Amino acid sequence: MKVVLDTNVLISGIYWEGNESIILKACKMQNLTNYISPETLEEFKKVLFYNKFKLTPSEIELAIETVLSFSTVITPKIKLNVIKIDPVDNIFLECALASHADCIISGDKHLLKLGSYKKIEIMKSKDFIKKYKNEIE
Repeated sequence: MKVVLDTNVLISGIYWEGNESIILKACKMQNLTNYISPETLEEFKKVLFYNKFKLTPSEIELAIETVLSFSTVITPKIKLNVIKIDPVDNIFLECALASHADCIISGDKHLLKLGSYKKIEIMKSKDFIKKYKNEIE
């Protein structure tokens, strides 16, 4: 199953135990295929630098290497303007469309509000695990 994990899912999955870490483990085990774009990777990197995380440059580099180790990088050709209230969220839709993803797994209220986009489901980690338990084990 092809997925796009948004920034908060990636960060939560790397640094805390819970639904997000279960999803990351499924990606590492190749039960799920995660797609990222240069733009979503850049957003991830930007958020890692937030003061609230207190990460060192080497910890940030390790987090980026970790994500790259279980992700496939794809470059979207289409720019979208679907989410107008927070335009940066469109990068996850662009990545999902370009990769023909089945699902975007997110904690972002703007993405979740869509519910789906062009037959791509958009759901929280806990809902994904509940619905696709067999896919990730």
